[in-house]
Amino acid sequence: MVFVVVLALFDGLDAEIRARLRALWPDITVHIVGYNPTTEEGLAAFLRRIESVPQVKAVSPFVYGNGEVRRRTAVRDAQKYVICGEHIGFYGIDFERERRVTAIARLLQYPGNPFAANRGADAASPPVIVDARLFGRKYDEAPPGEIDWGVLDRGDELQLTYLTNDFTAEKALVIVADVVKSDLGSDSHAIYVPIESARRLRHMPPNSIHGVRVALASLDRKTVAEAKRNIAAVMDEVAGGKKYGIHEREEEMSAVMADLYVYRRIMAVILFMLIIVTAFTVAAVLLMTAMEKTHDIGILRAMGASGGGVAAAFLGYGAATGLLGAAAGLAAARAVLAEIDVVEAGFYAVTGFSRPAELELERVPWLVDWPTVLFAAAVAVALGLVSSTLAAVRAARLAPVEAIRHA
Repeated sequence: MVFVVVLALFDGLDAEIRARLRALWPDITVHIVGYNPTTEEGLAAFLRRIESVPQVKAVSPFVYGNGEVRRRTAVRDAQKYVICGEHIGFYGIDFERERRVTAIARLLQYPGNPFAANRGADAASPPVIVDARLFGRKYDEAPPGEIDWGVLDRGDELQLTYLTNDFTAEKALVIVADVVKSDLGSDSHAIYVPIESARRLRHMPPNSIHGVRVALASLDRKTVAEAKRNIAAVMDEVAGGKKYGIHEREEEMSAVMADLYVYRRIMAVILFMLIIVTAFTVAAVLLMTAMEKTHDIGILRAMGASGGGVAAAFLGYGAATGLLGAAAGLAAARAVLAEIDVVEAGFYAVTGFSRPAELELERVPWLVDWPTVLFAAAVAVALGLVSSTLAAVRAARLAPVEAIRHA
């Protein structure tokens, strides 16, 4: 039961984090070094070529930069302000294309295109989309039914300090146009600006890009591998000799998921050792049973029971113990997982602990990996059988007369 419940919680958290990563991360990212089409038509033709790959569903160009954003924050109960700063990475995106590649549109606080009202590359104060975690939360704990969109809201002003293409530091005033809630810490220091504004800020040519974000029609391993090969073929043909890199989401997620993967494996080993310890307990119990039943074994042998028959009885006892224990464990684990939120609430009530606020989970995620569970159940049955071997051998070797005499 413990094995199944703990691994289901790890797998559920893994699936939850992956789902959040998929919301704002493309299936494939193509990074290009210094790609500067001379005309808008040239860039459009380049995007169409990538979009023509059979496995590709949609593409979105992007420009990337690093910098820092600052805001004035009023000090409570005081007539003064303090300046808060956060290091960020900013993406210049074409919102209408981006919404077909990622789930950014459905994660916004306000519906619609936040860049539609101010799309000019020459805008003095570009609109930006910020993550709800930038500069912290609005509530320590959001009221029931209310989403915590953070301290920033539409119309807030931020000072952006950034590096241009020639590594010169410049400043610009940007206006918050919308807030995106990804519920993922790795996205909290990313902001999004219109791609035209990003080019202007970084002093880049009008149609230049740093890469393309790609959505695939399917995410099975075969489709992803074929898409990467076909995109590479297109890039070799149309990139004009520019260096490029093609990275799938699983590769970029690996750094985020590595720690969780290691923790899961460590916990699986610990729990598996628990099963082995349980097998030793079963072996000890069966051995004690064989010693206590010496008189009965002697009578059975005297009545004509063979050593193999007596051994088979103990082996069957051990196998039944493993089988019934595995079945009971699976049933109990399923019952616990079905009411895991109630179990969690009871645990917190008894211990005084609370769920980490950083996770922002509406419920406790869990996912049963049935191949692993069935393997563990089979191992439990096998260990039950193996643990009965010592008792079976001892019982089979008892001579009838000696067993009755020494009982």
